[in-house]
Amino acid sequence: MFGRHPRTIGAIGATQMGVVFVVEEEENLEDRVTEMAEIHAKKTNVSQLKPFIRRELKEDISSPVVIDVHDLVCSNPPFTMDQENNTSCGEECEVLTILTNLRPCRTSWTSKGHHPNQEQLLSYILDENRPERELIIKDGPTCLTRQNMLTLGLSRDMDSMVGNGCLRIVSDMALLQVFTFSNSSFICGKDVFVVDLFVPPTWLPPTNCNPLIALPVDSNKKEAIVIPLWVPGHYLLCVMRPLQKEILFLDSEYKIRAGGFRSEPFRSLLRSLAQQSVPELWIEITGKDVEGLPAQTQGNDCGIFMIMFAWYTVMGAHFDFTVHDMPVLRRWWCVVLIENLQLEGHGKRFAHFKDEGRATVCANVPPVFRIPQKRTHKEITATESHDEHSYAKRKSCRKNCADAMDSCLTNGVAVPTGSIKELSKDLLQKILLEVVHDAGDSALQTLSLVCRQFRDIVGASVFKRKAHLAWLDSCVNWERHSEEFRSEYRVQYQGSV
Repeated sequence: MFGRHPRTIGAIGATQMGVVFVVEEEENLEDRVTEMAEIHAKKTNVSQLKPFIRRELKEDISSPVVIDVHDLVCSNPPFTMDQENNTSCGEECEVLTILTNLRPCRTSWTSKGHHPNQEQLLSYILDENRPERELIIKDGPTCLTRQNMLTLGLSRDMDSMVGNGCLRIVSDMALLQVFTFSNSSFICGKDVFVVDLFVPPTWLPPTNCNPLIALPVDSNKKEAIVIPLWVPGHYLLCVMRPLQKEILFLDSEYKIRAGGFRSEPFRSLLRSLAQQSVPELWIEITGKDVEGLPAQTQGNDCGIFMIMFAWYTVMGAHFDFTVHDMPVLRRWWCVVLIENLQLEGHGKRFAHFKDEGRATVCANVPPVFRIPQKRTHKEITATESHDEHSYAKRKSCRKNCADAMDSCLTNGVAVPTGSIKELSKDLLQKILLEVVHDAGDSALQTLSLVCRQFRDIVGASVFKRKAHLAWLDSCVNWERHSEEFRSEYRVQYQGSV
């Protein structure tokens, strides 16, 4: 069902050769531009720009204007600040990293100018001698400590928590891009969905969770579905374009891979997922089919390559970075995170143009720390495999879930207070069966991420059969039916598309 993409120039960046802008009446256009300018002036949240995003083109336009994608995404950011001669930091510096101004091109992530406060804050965050548990970002689902940020800013293996934060930024940038054309501004948002980095491992054995659970119900209408992947020691990326029926398998080490992609299990699974989402012929693209795709030839920067591949691919831009740009990109992504995401209750504490950031530079505010964990990373026993999903386990989840419950009842049996590890396997299985019965099949995926002990239990085929029959028993009164009827229909069902 999959065809190979021809080796055409710019297979990713030029799949759609132009963007069509709807020409509105001059009066309405000026009103929209004025409203957007007022929102920028008030420095409101980017979420307030969403009502201005036009997702569908009107059909009653006789002469649309077609503009090359590359000319748009690589145009200079729409701000007028003199970057070359800037010697002081103030509110005007916000335009350098605000999401609506960032472009997937070199001019965005190599901004000129001297920003001493920004450099001091970045040095503070990436100081290896300071406490690792200090909170740097806590904004909604994104929670990053110095320990996480060090894996991004320094030459280390990137943490998946940081990867999720950066991909969140990519999704927001795609949604809130502002382009200037004929002295007018347009918001050309892209409807992109990003899968959590911790989820794809649960799709493979032994858990074999259903990938469709992780996708939105309207996934077939998304402009792009970004699926970050991890195999032991290496990050990969899959991007699905349901509207174009394209699926991209991108690997920074594609040049040394026979098929251009490292993981065949993930490739087969994602092919099947694409067919379930849109049951039509899909065009398959790998790094070997993309002209000018940067390759990783050294170092441990596969995580940064994955993020940049996602950003440039979603925006349809030509790749203009190389492996030699990784140190600059690592620090730039740190700046983008700390200047767009806040520390809840403390504002944008590390944004150099904010009062909170200036107070941090002057050491006028105390640091904020996470609550100490009951079990540290160094206390992991030698019997636990560090390679097995170590990329995707939050260290708070790597502890053995000690003292997780005080007391509960399972089939009339009281569970004593203490560590879950002290419970028998049969009793723990009964508890987890109740959880799955109450929460549904999605609980299988959640429980498998808690610890290896939970993963082994819920991933077993016997457990899944018991959970299914327990649900079936709650729906049907089998006593009203004959033994022959029960033997025929009280079985584990399998759904197919």
